[in-house]
Amino acid sequence: MITINQIGISLLIGIVVFFLYQKIATIIDDYRYRPIGKLVDVEGYQLHIHSTGEGGPAVVLDAGLSGTSLGWSLVQSEVSKFTQVCSYDRGDMLGAMNLLQKEPVKI
Repeated sequence: MITINQIGISLLIGIVVFFLYQKIATIIDDYRYRPIGKLVDVEGYQLHIHSTGEGGPAVVLDAGLSGTSLGWSLVQSEVSKFTQVCSYDRGDMLGAMNLLQKEPVKI
């Protein structure tokens, strides 16, 4: 007969196994799928920016409230054929800057 203690221990072991699996998978994915672009320091904040193309004037792509720079990837690849284009992530996306900052950053 299965006791409540055995069920509790089984659940605890299951939770630990799932937690470890998720942690290891996250580490592997972070290594495999690194974000394109680079982190730059802007007034003490780390900003993730991806710049392509050459020439001017430069075009800056600002993601919307719930978006990231990845949302601009198709547009950026086309615009970069004739001028420099930069996309960046706001602070609330991809950990680029302080979460409390809501204003766009002066580049």
